[in-house]
Amino acid sequence: MVVPVGASCFAQALAMSPRFTARRRGDGRGRQAWPAWLTKVATGDVRDNEEALDYLVRAIERAGLRPGEDMAISLDIAASEFGRDGRYALASRDREFDTAA
Repeated sequence: MVVPVGASCFAQALAMSPRFTARRRGDGRGRQAWPAWLTKVATGDVRDNEEALDYLVRAIERAGLRPGEDMAISLDIAASEFGRDGRYALASRDREFDTAA
């Protein structure tokens, strides 16, 4: 999820939204101009979590915004979804962590 942290009002936040930007850049017939890499992120067709975050940072930059200043990335991580017996497995990286890590 991206968050327009640099917006001063709702209208500005909406204008900064990549989804809104994609609609404005449509083909004129109401279809969205989604880049192929955005579809990859949305469908989970990426190598790992880091690649997905890299795509999001590039999307922010392509919208003419500054990552972390105008637009930030917000992660809603439910660790309980990938935790078991005090260990957390990241299957895409074939790694496990304990609660301290």
